[in-house]
Amino acid sequence: MPDAPIRILLVEDSPTDALLIEHELKNGGFDVAITCVESESDIRAELLREHDLVMADYSLPGFTAMDVLDWFRQSGADAPFVLVSGTIDTETAVNSMRRGAADYILKRNLAALPGAVHRALERQKLRREKRIAEEKVGFLASMLNLAQDAIIVCDFDRYQIQYWNKGAEKLYGWTAADVMGQDIHEFILPDKMEACEMLKALVRHGEWNVEAYRVRRDGEQIAVSERATLARDPDGNPSAILFIHHDITARKRAEEQIRYQEALIRETGEIARIGSWEFNFLTRKIYWTSEVARIFELPTDTPPDVGLGFRLFSREHLRRIRDAAKAAMGSAIPFDLEAEIITANDRQKWVRMVGHPVIENQSIARVRGILQDITARKENEKQLHDQARLLDFTTDAIIVSDFTTSEILYWNQGAERMHGWTAAAAMGRPACELLSLSKDAVEEILREVSLHGEWSGELRERTKDGREIIVSSRATLIRDDAGLPKSILSLHSDVTEQKVLESQFLRAQRIESVGTLASGVAHDLNNILSPIILATPLLVEEMSDEARRSIVQTVQTSARRGVEIVRQLLTFARGVRVERMPVNCENLIAEIVSIAEETFPKSIAITVKAKPGLWTALGDATQLQQVLLNLAINARDAMPSGGSLNILARNFLVDDSFASMTPGAKTGAYLLLQVSDTGTGISKAIIDKIFDPFFSTKEVGKGTGLGLSTVVGIVKSHGGFVNVESEPGRGTTFKVFIPASGAESASLHDPEEDLPPPGGRGETILLVDDEPNIRGVAELILQQAGYQVVLAADGTQAIARYAERRSEIKLVITDAVMPFLDGIALTRALRILDPDIKVIGTSGNSDDQRSAEMKGLGLAAFLTKPYDKHTLLMTLHQALHHPPS
Repeated sequence: MPDAPIRILLVEDSPTDALLIEHELKNGGFDVAITCVESESDIRAELLREHDLVMADYSLPGFTAMDVLDWFRQSGADAPFVLVSGTIDTETAVNSMRRGAADYILKRNLAALPGAVHRALERQKLRREKRIAEEKVGFLASMLNLAQDAIIVCDFDRYQIQYWNKGAEKLYGWTAADVMGQDIHEFILPDKMEACEMLKALVRHGEWNVEAYRVRRDGEQIAVSERATLARDPDGNPSAILFIHHDITARKRAEEQIRYQEALIRETGEIARIGSWEFNFLTRKIYWTSEVARIFELPTDTPPDVGLGFRLFSREHLRRIRDAAKAAMGSAIPFDLEAEIITANDRQKWVRMVGHPVIENQSIARVRGILQDITARKENEKQLHDQARLLDFTTDAIIVSDFTTSEILYWNQGAERMHGWTAAAAMGRPACELLSLSKDAVEEILREVSLHGEWSGELRERTKDGREIIVSSRATLIRDDAGLPKSILSLHSDVTEQKVLESQFLRAQRIESVGTLASGVAHDLNNILSPIILATPLLVEEMSDEARRSIVQTVQTSARRGVEIVRQLLTFARGVRVERMPVNCENLIAEIVSIAEETFPKSIAITVKAKPGLWTALGDATQLQQVLLNLAINARDAMPSGGSLNILARNFLVDDSFASMTPGAKTGAYLLLQVSDTGTGISKAIIDKIFDPFFSTKEVGKGTGLGLSTVVGIVKSHGGFVNVESEPGRGTTFKVFIPASGAESASLHDPEEDLPPPGGRGETILLVDDEPNIRGVAELILQQAGYQVVLAADGTQAIARYAERRSEIKLVITDAVMPFLDGIALTRALRILDPDIKVIGTSGNSDDQRSAEMKGLGLAAFLTKPYDKHTLLMTLHQALHHPPS
């Protein structure tokens, strides 16, 4: 049975019959929502709406059920049609079935109606599932035909072709009609021996990969990369072979062209007095040209010898040469090395040695290469290196560019490190283009250096990997001997991190200001909300009218939402006080995923990856659950059209290096909770503002802007930190780091919460609060629970009331913040009168200075406003009957 009511359109002019039909359906176990119509205009209007089932009496004023059936089918509706009539004959019923009716029922036999409805709905469900399955099969077939590669299927027993896609038609020239049912060996596997090897590999390993030459229908030879996969039936027996052929003819021809060009280059090297050599892997013989002997300063008729050649390399370079030669001969790895040699005449030289393996018949046959004397180049490089070394020591970027063309003439290692471009890549390119400088900035620099000979300021530049950096730059004009502008010398210092720290400092100041404001109003807001939270349950208990009870419960829900917003403000502003307990984050994530799967759109796919052996987080389970829930809801809102929500949990060790680069991080063990989405992402323009309170990109009324600021407040209170990474259009990842330990998971549920609050035994309680609404509601709750209540509006009244009834009063409940005499002074005064008096403190802001000071007076308990009836009575009972040890 479906969960939602079955939507039925009933065409019936008899209200009595309509009630009988509804009665029979409900007796049959159906939950139905019936729309009854009897005129043609109403029928046509309802047919435009969606219904699960249409039922119609046969005889109606002015038309019949057959007319309704025709209108129904013309509207394009897909619901089953059931005919219900008291006068229809068998022939008419059969005709209606032929025209599309799902069933017919006589009114004198309405007991059969639930069965007919059940059958009609089941048949409709099967038809829809069949149509969906057919659409999926058709879609997959169309997708395979879009593939550029040849996709071919043959049965395993007779090797007859069962499938031949458009890619196969294009690659081989035969159409599907030409090859279907034919032996595959006639078209793509002409070599019987190769086919046998393939079958052995398929049976043994399940797949076969090879590069081979095949012949098209027109006789052209092509090279293909062939992959065959064996399919098995449910019993595990081979049933079919799937082939995927990719055309690699162009690649093979390119490889042949490359081999020809390499040979040509080697011959040209000989002409250019570059020595060539070749080592035969099979004969272990080496051959070299006379130019190699000349470089080694050996007689030209000296027989080539591997040991002789290796002995000429200096000891510190010999190992590299030998290792490279072994890798080339054993693993076909080419090499290109520079090394020092001591010639036969005991002279020091530098050579470049290049080796390239030659593969024949799928094995390494020989290694060929060149030997080039690069001594002169090395000496020049050393001289230039010595001259430029001092400039490369600096961490700043030093750049020289042509005054007229802006082309880079010098680029030191500091510039390489800062901008990512090597000197070779930067030389000759316009500086404004390479650094992505704005047109206005370039014009200002040229104008200032032309007028004053120098310019200084800050520039925004882009590195090779696309990062934007801020540099403090100083440009100086260099003139030639004639005094004309020749080039510009620029010194760049990266101040990006400094600017980020300045921005964070300013943001922290803004947040501190908002925090001060939030903390100041929290007490007053909680005092306003307290009587509502306390009074609404009492009103609900006394009301019998469900409508009024619903209104009161709505008021209570709104008040609790106001409390939650106040708590979020305080969490953001001052952090939260966390009782560090071991928390099992696997259970925590499971709860969040359960909530998300039940409430999020089905278009959002949720995946969870929890690494085994997770450490235990230290903190408050409820607050950490709020962190994950806020991040998951933000991810959902960022994917209005669906996407992927990924939650990852793993252990993470923060070392000194990571901590130095990450604001708020300290070295130690952390539990990393990562929430990622594939949504709209966050632009760079606003990513620095997302943790600010009341900042939101959502529409008005769709959010308070406190979600992420609350996340930061909770995480910081746990001693952790938050990172965010986002790319517009690609999604966002939040990483939450919580300090961890190896402790066992703490229970997330207190069974005492399920017990009803205990009542009093006539004890007298002194209730002190400057808010009359709180006093009135709390007095009513305490009196209903069996307590005697004495009221006081401030500390001075409380002392007077206590003096009058000192022997009766068993406990005092007092607000921390009151005019004239606050809760702190009152508690101290009461302790003078009676050192053993029990006091419960209350406050609308438990984290302010006066509340903290009052908690240090040895209270029996402390309640944060607004508190509910259950919390008040449980705390009072605990204070009276179970004093803390």
